[in-house]
Amino acid sequence: MFAMQTAGIEYDSLTFDYKKVNKAELIQEADFYYHKFEKATSEIEKNHYMQLAMGEYYTLTMLPTADIKSFVRLARLYDIADKSSLARSYFDKAMNINKNNADLNFYLGEFYYKRHEFNHALHHYKIAYNSGYSKQYNINLKMAIIYEKLADLINAKKYYQISYLLNPQNSALQEKIHSINELNYEKTDYYNVTRE
Repeated sequence: MFAMQTAGIEYDSLTFDYKKVNKAELIQEADFYYHKFEKATSEIEKNHYMQLAMGEYYTLTMLPTADIKSFVRLARLYDIADKSSLARSYFDKAMNINKNNADLNFYLGEFYYKRHEFNHALHHYKIAYNSGYSKQYNINLKMAIIYEKLADLINAKKYYQISYLLNPQNSALQEKIHSINELNYEKTDYYNVTRE
């Protein structure tokens, strides 16, 4: 109880006072390790920088003035490390700060997409899309794929077209759009359900 009131953690009779942490320096270090992790090519190097970034972001989440970015980055790193319950826990904490944050919703979409929970993924992608991610190729492509999996061919085509406009070098997208155009909507279950 005393540790909570003084913003510190008691560990083996030692108290770490988070109020004494230089937040700006810690953010700079955490972001440095995070970017090193993203650019690393070997698994050993990736793991090394991931662990360093996790430690720094964890400390940032313990500060009384913790911001959403630290929770989102830590959740993302746990997700990449296949530690689903820890990732989910930090995503939930970030949701308590700002459930409409674009980065949070994009990475939550990624979390659910990776686990084939497409309705949840689409929900979070839509929030991210409407909060600044609309011009990003990856989110448009994933929304197109999800809509296609959910048999919503009209929206699938729309997001494949946007994806193609953002990445015209991808000839597979042009073929996908063409194949959707070739379908006879009147003979699909999707058309019959939406018409009623």
